[in-house]
Amino acid sequence: MPSRLTANVRRLWDYLTASYWFVPVGQVMGYASLAVLFVALDRAGYSAWIGFPPAWQISDVASARALLAAIASSMISIATLTFSITIVALTLATSQYGSRLLYNFMRDRANQLVLGNFVGIFIYCLIVLRAVFIRSGGDPSVPQLAVFFALVWGVVGILLLIYFIHHVADSIQANSVIGRVAEELHRCITRFFPESSEQELTQGETFELPTSWWPIQARFNGILQLVDLQALARTAESVNGVIVVRMRAGCFVTRGMPIAEVSVAVDERTVADIQSAFLLGERRTLLQDVDYAFHQLVEVAVRALSPGINDPFTAIHCIDQIGAGLAHVMTRALPSHLQFDGQRRLRVVQPTLSFRDILASALTQLRPHAAGDAGVMWHLLQKLLQLIEMAETEAQREALLEQVALIAAHVRHMPLIDADRERFLGAIDGLDATAEPERSQGRSALA
Repeated sequence: MPSRLTANVRRLWDYLTASYWFVPVGQVMGYASLAVLFVALDRAGYSAWIGFPPAWQISDVASARALLAAIASSMISIATLTFSITIVALTLATSQYGSRLLYNFMRDRANQLVLGNFVGIFIYCLIVLRAVFIRSGGDPSVPQLAVFFALVWGVVGILLLIYFIHHVADSIQANSVIGRVAEELHRCITRFFPESSEQELTQGETFELPTSWWPIQARFNGILQLVDLQALARTAESVNGVIVVRMRAGCFVTRGMPIAEVSVAVDERTVADIQSAFLLGERRTLLQDVDYAFHQLVEVAVRALSPGINDPFTAIHCIDQIGAGLAHVMTRALPSHLQFDGQRRLRVVQPTLSFRDILASALTQLRPHAAGDAGVMWHLLQKLLQLIEMAETEAQREALLEQVALIAAHVRHMPLIDADRERFLGAIDGLDATAEPERSQGRSALA
């Protein structure tokens, strides 16, 4: 159960951090607690120990009320303004970069913190204002500490407004959007792909799989967000069997579709345990879906190359970040498709993931759109040639050479002048001797 709980917590945390209410609610509670604390300290006489300068003291109850009311009304007005600006920015981002990238905008911690501060300062002033009203009936003194910090929060709110306007203007720029998506990509790669030194060596080992299998069907429709492999391994160990996972995170699951197979007959409770290890949702996430991390950059590039936008420089920037992500993958080990128990008995087999699969996922949709612009296609070819020089294994090199050959096939049908065609041909001819088969294929495609 701890692992399954952890998997659900991971998905819940991913949902909370991508919401616009979780962080602001926490900040509102924090400001409310500070207001109660400062009022209590004032009533206990601690504000007299601080010794505020006369210029900072407000002894008139009416003046304190007016100051608190002014700050509260200003903060709620600014909060309304920032919400409006945020909605406009999200609308522009949706039309320019696609609705799926709203996931990244909503995870922007700066926006969440700024909105939470404005609402929190408003709540702080309301609580202190109520304390001033209560005390004015019997004691004309003003809670100096609470009012002083209300003034401080008001100044902080104005500074945050200036920062927020700058941040929003910067966040909808293409370079900033692509940079944030690329950061998510690299975090996903680091989390999903182990260090080479941490990868278990299973090459050369043979595992005899059972011959009989019982399918496990999905209970709901949805996108597979997370597969709890540890929970599946424990379930397989409890029934002394092997579970084969049939789908990877990011796939759409239809109710009744086989999502796994188990090597032994199991009861309904075990079937439910296996089904609950497959966490479904309404959208793709970056919990285990590496393809989705690349697809976000591909979507920005494809939209930039559409006739309505026609922004090849944004597409080139996306290609640079996709290349950086592929280079990062090349330095990591591929995740093992086998899960064992403590006695080194095979318990879970998941779909294999190769560098060729990742490369195809990153470039298959991008290549046809890049073929509409010679400059973008040239940059894509140059990026692949750079990655070939960085390849650490023969499998990586072969996968990259296959993509070069596919680009050559696209170039054959592109409306290029002879000089540009020769430039592409010369770049492919620049590969070393180990690329001779792929080079020959590329030359024939360009002929």
